[in-house]
Amino acid sequence: MRTRSLRGHTIATVGLGDVSLVRASDRGRDPAEVVRRVHEAIEAAIDVIDVAPEADTERMVGDTVRTLRARDRVIVATRVEPLGSRDTLLETMPIGYLVERIETALRTTKLDALPLAQLPLRAGWRTSTAWPELRGTCERLVHEGKVLRWGAIGDEPELAEESWLASISIVFSACTRAAAAMFAAATATPVATTTPTDPFLAIAMESAPLDLLASIAALQAPRGGGLILPSAPPPTTKEAPPPVPRSITVFARQPLAGGALAGTIGPGVRFAPNDDRRTLAPEQLEAIAVGVANLAVRTKREPPAARSSAAARTLLDTTKKPANVVCTTVAELALRYVIDRGAVALPRVHRPDDLYELVMCGSADPLPPAVIARIDELWPDPTA
Repeated sequence: MRTRSLRGHTIATVGLGDVSLVRASDRGRDPAEVVRRVHEAIEAAIDVIDVAPEADTERMVGDTVRTLRARDRVIVATRVEPLGSRDTLLETMPIGYLVERIETALRTTKLDALPLAQLPLRAGWRTSTAWPELRGTCERLVHEGKVLRWGAIGDEPELAEESWLASISIVFSACTRAAAAMFAAATATPVATTTPTDPFLAIAMESAPLDLLASIAALQAPRGGGLILPSAPPPTTKEAPPPVPRSITVFARQPLAGGALAGTIGPGVRFAPNDDRRTLAPEQLEAIAVGVANLAVRTKREPPAARSSAAARTLLDTTKKPANVVCTTVAELALRYVIDRGAVALPRVHRPDDLYELVMCGSADPLPPAVIARIDELWPDPTA
């Protein structure tokens, strides 16, 4: 399994994302399958379990980790949900609420300490008078042994400048990023945030905003370990030591674009009554089918969505398949793309076959540069 580093802890490049008993039930899936996948994932050497902020789900994951005696290896990534809807730090993350949420997660998981607690943060909050108190409280909870690491859930590159954060969790998939900006491989070139206009780009966002394309423009992707934020230029004095780069691990939320890149969503699809994807408009479903068909040309197996519309079928029938196809499914292609860009892929996994594919992607060789370049051409950087 290929690996990354999370503040000195080695983790696989793939994990389980948004483990949620509630969401599974709403989407018409048996919650017992979620429990089984968590067991199987830990046994398959998957290290990161991203847990929805639900008491029953946190309790289930904690019980599983303890049962499998994996507390020293597995990173249970819990979340602190924002309080209220106003965009102010004082009202969104009051200190008393934060401490109470951490204490609750410790009780439900029954872990000695939370391996990774993630906070929904905004870069603009760093100028708030409440920011030092927030950071001080987080550092105190680490000192008390209640939290081992803190992570951010946000899509603004400035958050990566905070040295006390070990990770940043962003929405990132093969079709929801700025190709030239996201995970720059050499030098950091900030790119202005824009809103995508292609409706296919909206499929991953669900209820999230659509201004996430340039989310980690300032980060580098070295060959090993986590992503590195370039430090400020050193002082001009000769005695000044060279700057020490700070590392941060990037978690890719929704690397399969809300399930669209699994290849099963398109015109005519039937969702469960409580499925949050029922709000997708017909034109979005059409765009999803065409987008999946574009990727399916470069895989060995065509998913159902790739022929769910006339435009998608025409694209498949008129596009010549490349000579050397390395991926079997669109989901494999999408996950390997995200991994090769330097992130840890955290898809939602429900079926045994999905878990097998995820483990295989974490162990696969990097995609050929021509494949990466072609995906970047299909969904180019809108700021270029």
